[in-house]
Amino acid sequence: MRKFYLVLLLALLPACLSAQVITRFISADQVSSRVPENPNARIAGFSLNTRINVDSLLKEDAYDQQHDLPFRFGVGYDVDLGLKNGSWTDVEGGKVWQLRISSVGAHSLNLQFNNFQLAEGAELTIYNAEKTMLMGPITAAQNNSSHLFNTDLVQGSAIVLELFEPAAVAGRSQLHIKKVIHGYKPVYKEYAGYGQSLPCEINVNCTQGDAWRTESNAVAMMLLENGDRWCSGSMINNTCNDFRPYFLSAFHCTDGRNVSGMVFRFNYKSPGCTSSDGTSFISFNGATLRAAWQTSDFALMELNTRPAQNSGITYAGWSRSTNAPASSTGIHHPNGDVMKISIDNDAATDFASDISWVGGTVSPAHTHWQVMYDQGGIEGGSSGSPLFNPNHQIVGQLHGGRGNCPGDAIFDSFYGRFDISWIGGGSIGTRLRDWLDPSNTGAQNVNTIITPSITGPDFICSNGSGVYQLTALPAGSNVTWSASTTFVTLTPAGSSVTVTDNGTHNYFTLTATITNPCGTSYAATKQFFIGEPVVQGSFTVNGTTHVLTPAGRLDLSYPNVACYGYQTSTNMNIQGAGTVTWTNAGMSSPVSWSQVGNNLRFTFSEPDQWAIFRVTVTNNCGTTSYTYRFKSESCGGVPPVNPIIQPNPAAENILISIPQTKYAEDVNARTANPVKNGNITEVRVYDMTGKLRLRQRFTGNSKKEQMNVGLLNNGNYIIEVFIDGRKKSTEKLFIYK
Repeated sequence: MRKFYLVLLLALLPACLSAQVITRFISADQVSSRVPENPNARIAGFSLNTRINVDSLLKEDAYDQQHDLPFRFGVGYDVDLGLKNGSWTDVEGGKVWQLRISSVGAHSLNLQFNNFQLAEGAELTIYNAEKTMLMGPITAAQNNSSHLFNTDLVQGSAIVLELFEPAAVAGRSQLHIKKVIHGYKPVYKEYAGYGQSLPCEINVNCTQGDAWRTESNAVAMMLLENGDRWCSGSMINNTCNDFRPYFLSAFHCTDGRNVSGMVFRFNYKSPGCTSSDGTSFISFNGATLRAAWQTSDFALMELNTRPAQNSGITYAGWSRSTNAPASSTGIHHPNGDVMKISIDNDAATDFASDISWVGGTVSPAHTHWQVMYDQGGIEGGSSGSPLFNPNHQIVGQLHGGRGNCPGDAIFDSFYGRFDISWIGGGSIGTRLRDWLDPSNTGAQNVNTIITPSITGPDFICSNGSGVYQLTALPAGSNVTWSASTTFVTLTPAGSSVTVTDNGTHNYFTLTATITNPCGTSYAATKQFFIGEPVVQGSFTVNGTTHVLTPAGRLDLSYPNVACYGYQTSTNMNIQGAGTVTWTNAGMSSPVSWSQVGNNLRFTFSEPDQWAIFRVTVTNNCGTTSYTYRFKSESCGGVPPVNPIIQPNPAAENILISIPQTKYAEDVNARTANPVKNGNITEVRVYDMTGKLRLRQRFTGNSKKEQMNVGLLNNGNYIIEVFIDGRKKSTEKLFIYK
């Protein structure tokens, strides 16, 4: 019989990272550097000296697409950047290293480290110059034996790396960047990457995807090892239901590439059906290739890190039936866009002819399903994405196709058949059977599983009890319950357990050990607290930390001494907190103060002041309250001049003032350069989404200004104060009416 040759275009494109790293799109004021803002300072930087001919690259991309190569979005450049570059700053509790990397005209930047080892407690964050995208914190959890680490893409032409090392481990981290990838295609556009695909594509969070939420949580983008090309793929279950992190994609996405340097990006979706900005995604770094076979174009990898139980990531089911699916659904990431869904209401076809791909490879007859989508399409970057049957089970992965959308002159898609890949080339490295059915059960299919988690109360009152439930226990598995303390009694009942307190106050961990049919185990955990809250803490001022001493009911002394002119911050260790509220119980003269999380921040403007603050901590079991008395003294040096905002919380008006009198006199007496406190020129108020709510300019050359905030709703806000035209401080403002 004469062979029928088709010329098909591979559909490939984007993906990302390792041990869980969160990247989110944000507003500028949500990036909070540990380094105090100095408008006259510049972060040490490195700029790529690149001259990129985008037209030439696009011509190369057209050739690549015709020759079985994954979608390319960037060009990598070798660099030699490490901790010797950048700048170090001493900050409260440790040191911060910063480095700015830029490349003129880049739409995105991503990095490859060939020496990556963070000290315990160190945190690396990366954000763009516009402060609209933030990656991290990246911690020592990402360390690995190869010392390699690749980042996901950060939008823009300039990024800032910021490494914080606690004082106890200062100098122990190792960082060296070997390559910077300049993104010449706008993977992220005006709305943070949304809308890059064709209009026929359908967001997975539209109604067409309502029945596919669970499966969509298994699908990811895959950033290939050179950091400049993308594909799609999916987590996949096995007959043991043991949450082993297998990932199925396409052979042509991994052929000749080192999967240990790949990055896997999950949960990259539009929040709703209509594309909009404001999302986050999770990335994992590195994998091991388990099996691959060119004939059916499959590649099975195992991620270096198993997703955490709270990640929301699922493991898709599969079917090795030889029957074509009666209808088909594809879930994928075309052109680096957020996740899309495509639907074919008709039966797929077992393609009975050889397929000759541009580039020279040939797929034999009866190795691929042919699908003609009624809704949605496929594009570059979709390669490797899963094809699901009506039972929500994977039956293939995308190899390529002709056209992009329904209505094109020719539009079809070809998926390597799962049942063909099951037997593959007849060896453990060229078939799926050994990995996805390790006990040789002969199963024809398995269903999608969700990572189990424990639900139940966060608090158990003294001598009380709570009921906890293990959700999503896989079929054929059993559970054993245990606790990290002997001060509770466990009464198990299958997938639930009753925990009864025997009299104690502390945090404890409840563990559900899940044993699967193959005899291996997986543990789900939940922390809970017994009893009323326990409150301890310290406070830091002028770089020194002191024990925080509560005042007794009859104690009129002021045991906590703070330096005037410097911000004082508490460091609370509160166990069992439901809500934490700080209130002012008296002061000798106005003191600027605010609550940030569980902590108190305040600044005395003069010596010999006093203030009393009370913290009230409540949970379901009761309330604990402590009162702390502070007094101010001179601690030497030249303290900074920070505006005072009062009252805070506020209802109608606030007074913004710059400290004067004894404060300025004392500073001027100790320096040859007298302090010029300046005048308040502008105040801005933002809500917690970063939207500007109030803005007022002042021209009265005054060190005290009043501002009406009565139009603001109750809640938390960010207030920025400008002195002589420069931003002097950023603080929390609380509105309560």
